[in-house]
Amino acid sequence: MKIRTVRNMMVIASFAVLTMSMSACAGKKAESEPQPATQESAKESAKESSQTEAEPAPAADDNKDTEGLPAAPYITKGVYANYSTEAENPPMDYFYIFHDEASGYTEDGNNGIGLPFSCEQSDGKISFTFGGEGEEADVFIVSSVENGAVMGYFEDVPERELVFVPMTDEDPDNFSAQNYVNAAKGEDFVYEDANGWRVKYNPEVIEVNNGAPMVTFVYTGESAGTNMLSVSYNVDKDAKTAIEDLAKSYGDKATTSEITFPGTEDVKGYYADSNSAGEGSGLYMSAMARDYMDGYLLFEFTEHKSGDEEMDMAVGDALAAIIDSLQFAPYPDETSSVSLLPAYEYPGPESFYYEVYGYLVKELSKGYDVADVCIPCVQIISEDTVDDEIQVYGCFGIWNYDQNGDVLECVSGGAYPGLIHVKKLEDGGYEVTGMDVVEDGSNFTPSAKKIFGDHYDEFVKVEADADEREKVRAQIVSNYVAANDLNITAIKDYGWDPVTLPEENIDTFYSNL
Repeated sequence: MKIRTVRNMMVIASFAVLTMSMSACAGKKAESEPQPATQESAKESAKESSQTEAEPAPAADDNKDTEGLPAAPYITKGVYANYSTEAENPPMDYFYIFHDEASGYTEDGNNGIGLPFSCEQSDGKISFTFGGEGEEADVFIVSSVENGAVMGYFEDVPERELVFVPMTDEDPDNFSAQNYVNAAKGEDFVYEDANGWRVKYNPEVIEVNNGAPMVTFVYTGESAGTNMLSVSYNVDKDAKTAIEDLAKSYGDKATTSEITFPGTEDVKGYYADSNSAGEGSGLYMSAMARDYMDGYLLFEFTEHKSGDEEMDMAVGDALAAIIDSLQFAPYPDETSSVSLLPAYEYPGPESFYYEVYGYLVKELSKGYDVADVCIPCVQIISEDTVDDEIQVYGCFGIWNYDQNGDVLECVSGGAYPGLIHVKKLEDGGYEVTGMDVVEDGSNFTPSAKKIFGDHYDEFVKVEADADEREKVRAQIVSNYVAANDLNITAIKDYGWDPVTLPEENIDTFYSNL
């Protein structure tokens, strides 16, 4: 069984990406890096094993999948919400934005980052290529089209039906998934600039106008005159000179000073203040700048004081909130290269399992991009002792998670059923010497029978029980959370509702392996 999900990482001036496909059951020899398989599920294996060698599998009906479907393309330019049809309350927070029928990008409404893609639509299929040239295509099988909504499944995950729902009121040229989600929550919007900075603002009183090389945040509530924040990037001088020149234009009362620039901890900035409430309209001006890339970044405030304390405070608070939210890429709440979560360690007392779990995390995680934490899923079928070696048969997997509040969101992973070789050392310790993993594709069943031998029938039963596997997975995560005293309550797969973690059972779960 292959499970798919997508994760993204932000880079300056764009939404850069990484693709995750959660695969299952693959293999290389023990001395090679294990690889996840991508073809038959254990359910298919069980079905196949019940047939005689001379009984061929039924031939597929090539026309069956396209019966009743309209002709391609199924999706055209527009915004489409994407979620699992089994979700009780579809989150409506993940979107595919199509530039046209052949290209677009995904965007996560929780953090505003996404994945560019190209696609090719043919009768009954949409082949997506995520992340650029050279990536393997992921084929979406279209099962039905109704009122513009396209339902189906990725061919390697037939058990997970997804739907693309057209958002007919949204403009794909100006759509922001994050602001769509924030609007539903009544939260501030986000403006993200191509120069690698972003801020939040209240859309009820702030209007954003972006006309390069300047963007303005204009206060639209009740006020005495124009109140706005203007931001520009320039390369004609450095930040210190820019502030000094600006202060001169403010008049004789203006002052300048050095500051730590907002949105940073140690970047020097420069501040100019007109030091005047103005006359008549009450014009007041200030600015701050920092050296940035090959030039400087300048934030200028233009305010008109009314003399009405409540009115002026509302204006000041709205503009100040923008600066208070300033962040520079890579944004700290979305950077997964440095995790604040502790690495997974087996929490039970047995050194034997400590080595087995540690090997799985260390070796199997090598083929995936870095996440906040990698947690194994272990279902042991049998432990056989042969000479000085302990042979551990089981369904093994790893799941990579990023933390989002009190939820661990699964971003990649895979299942690697097979045989782990463990050597008992003279000092009483243990060492994992290698792993045999079930192979991919047409070699899945033959290699599984060869590796599991007398344990094959039990392997088929365990591998086919997805519900039990998910229970084990959630329990191991729960025990990790408890062992490290973390404020995490659930795990979540892409397109699915969060799953609340069970109570920890460290004292009993591991002793019953």
